[in-house]
Order: sequence, then C-alpha cells, then structure tokens
Amino acid sequence: MRIRSATPNDAAALLSIYAPYVRHTAVTFEYEVPSEEEFAGRISAGLSRYPYLVLEDGQILGYACASPFKERAAYDWAVETTVYLRMDARGRGYGRALYTALEDALRKQGILNAYACIACTDTEDEYLTNASRRFHERMGYRLCGTFRKCGCKFGRWYDMIWMEKMLGEHQSPPAPVRQPEDEKKNGQDVPSELIIASNNQGKIREYKDIFEPLGFRVFSQGEKGIRLEVEETGATFAENAILKARAIYDIAHCCVVSDDSGLMVDALGGEPGIYSARYRGLATEHERRMAILDALAHSENRRAQFVCCICFVDAGGEQHLFQGVWNGVIAEKETGTNGFGYDPIFISEDAQGRTTASLPIAFKEKYSHRAKAVQALMDYLGRGAGADGEAAQEKRHPNASNDV
Repeated sequence: MRIRSATPNDAAALLSIYAPYVRHTAVTFEYEVPSEEEFAGRISAGLSRYPYLVLEDGQILGYACASPFKERAAYDWAVETTVYLRMDARGRGYGRALYTALEDALRKQGILNAYACIACTDTEDEYLTNASRRFHERMGYRLCGTFRKCGCKFGRWYDMIWMEKMLGEHQSPPAPVRQPEDEKKNGQDVPSELIIASNNQGKIREYKDIFEPLGFRVFSQGEKGIRLEVEETGATFAENAILKARAIYDIAHCCVVSDDSGLMVDALGGEPGIYSARYRGLATEHERRMAILDALAHSENRRAQFVCCICFVDAGGEQHLFQGVWNGVIAEKETGTNGFGYDPIFISEDAQGRTTASLPIAFKEKYSHRAKAVQALMDYLGRGAGADGEAAQEKRHPNASNDV
C-alpha cells in the first residue's frame, strides 16, 4: 500500500471512484458527474492550499482531501475533510489509512479543526446508509450539528450532519497556517509515521536505520508517549510479535513494527523457544546458557536454530509477518565475547565451527535470523537486496541488539 500526493493527471482514476457515488448513492448530494477536466481543476485547486492524497495498492483505490471550511480569514485554522474509496475497496482499512495520513499532513500545516459534512438518515435505504457517520466516529469525530431534510436526491429527503475533530491545541494568538510542502504537490509519497513496539534501544536504532531511508518517520513507542509493556502470552513467536504490534496500533493507528525471537533446541523439544529471555526463571544469561549445556551433556543431537518473526502493521491496520531462521548447533562450551544471550553457545552452519560470540558483529548482522526476517520485510516494502540492501546492512548500528 502506498499513499502519495495526487496530481491533476489522476483525475480520470479519481473520477471513476467518485462517479458511482454521484450516480447511485446519496452519499454526495451532487446530481451530475463532473467532467474529467472539471475534476482535474478540483484537484489543482485543492493542492494549492491543502493535502490531496491518493491511496494505491496495485492500483488507485481511494483519495482524501481537505477544502476551506469558510473563506473568511478567521476560519483559516479549520478545514472540511473528504474521503472516497472505490466501492469494492471499502471495509479493508484504506479509509482509516487515508484519513490518518491526511490529518497528519494537516497538523503539519497548523490546521486545528477538521469538519466532515455527511449525508445521514434515520432510515437507511438503497441509496444511503450511515456508514460514513460510523467511520468518522471511529476516527474520533463527534457530532456537532444536524440539518433535517436539507437535501433531496432520488426523490427522497435526507439529513446532513456536521462532525468535528480537534487536530491541535488552540493557543492565543495561533501560529499562522503554513502552505503545503512543495514536494507534496507533485505526486511524491507522503511519509508515514512508524512506531517501533519496543523499549530496546539497540533494536530501535536498528529499525530506524532500516525504515528512515524508505521514507518513514520512525519513532520508538516511548517517543510517542506510549508507556506500555505488552505481556507476551502467545504460543509462538508470531503470536507474540502480533500481540505487541497490534497493541501499539490500537493506540496510535499508524504503521507499527515489532518482533519476537528466540533459540530452539531440537533435543529439548524446541526449548527455550518463546521463553528464551526468561528460560526456567533463571536470572542471568550465563545461567540460562549453562542450563542448556547441562541438559545436552549426554545428547548427540545438538541441532538448534535461532528464529525471528517480525510483524509489520501498515497504516490501514493490515498485518504482515516475516520470519527468519538461522540453523546451527549448540557448542560444547561457552566461547566468545562479541554477543549476548545465547550467542556464546550457538554455532551457525556458516560459521566454520565458531560460536556467534566469537565472530565479528557484522557477520551476525548479515546472516542472522533477524537479518533474514528484516530482508524479507525490506523486500516487501520495495527495497530488496543488492546495492541498497548492502548499504542498509552496513549502516545499521554496530551494537544493535535482539531480545535474545
């Protein structure tokens, strides 16, 4: 999914989204479908003052824009907001993604009040439901005015309501409203906020190095004021990663990335697995490593693997999972100081008999379970391997850390 600024060249595609609402619904009180030329003019006029956004997911599926609430100067800090989705794209989180991006862009301009003018009815029919009202309520808008039977379409009278949402603090005097950023007027992507569902500083640095070059504005959950420790009650790495990501998304409603990782030892039935960071209730990493070495003292099967599962929740609330696996064996004893967790007892298949803690940190950053999961995520986001991928690997902080 991609959200970018619209251009007048998008008029045909956006008009094809809007036209069915004109012809077949009372969602808009417009009677006649505007021409493509007129619609292009609407886009140009909108872009001259406010964001006008397009959402693509393989093709254009929707748009959101703002227009003046009133033309008098005293209303400069208030706008009317609009969102339309292709009819077969409704109910999939695209509307929330568009509105979230639109509100964020309006806040940057200094807009304080957002208003939505919505057709409404006491009795839903084939031309109008109250889905738009319910959507705006979920987005944090509240009812502030009702006009009874003020619009007639298809021979039926419909109400119109106004809903409002405060986007910022009202100070006296207010800061002047800024013009839209020039780069948002020519079809470029609109950066999305992304929150890292972690308080681990090494992990935060690593993910910032990954996502900021992709155009995201990256924050830790602490930087967004989210003081939340999610209990990892899942039965798998994937379930725990999802729990953490969705908990943050439900608060912030923007892109979120989280992960869960651990060591799985074949002879121990996959232990310590999801309990890697708290194996057997032991307090220190050394104690947890020794517990595994003692358990394997008489075992010929020392096969093991590190597993990392990353959950990425996009702005529309859709989650995507990416997993990386690093196969190897458990060493006979601890060796090395270039790691943490179980690194001193893990020998990967590509490490020529040396424990991960005995190898340069750069080796782990390139070949580890986390590196593989991250690469899968980057491929999904459109930044695959190659020169850029290698540059991203080199850029990561040398002390970036995992959970285990």
